[in-house]
Amino acid sequence: MFDGLEKGMVIVVETYSFPTIGVVVGWDDTRLTLKDTVRVLYDGRHGEFAAGKPPANAEIEMSYPLLHLAFDEVRAWAPCPGGKVPRPQ
Repeated sequence: MFDGLEKGMVIVVETYSFPTIGVVVGWDDTRLTLKDTVRVLYDGRHGEFAAGKPPANAEIEMSYPLLHLAFDEVRAWAPCPGGKVPRPQ
């Protein structure tokens, strides 16, 4: 599932709760570790994210400086459009 993943990549991770965006620190057999993560509580599926710009009405919550996600929680991942973690707003 994590073919092509590299340390330092900014990725969007689709989980069973909210989408998470962060910088890849590493992974092992059971979990994925991200730093500087944010959770997107309203994901604004209106094209602005695809352009690398979160919509003004998107609610982006600062999560943790270091976040460990169990592989069982990860549904999908992709490089983040725009290549940077959005700021909390």
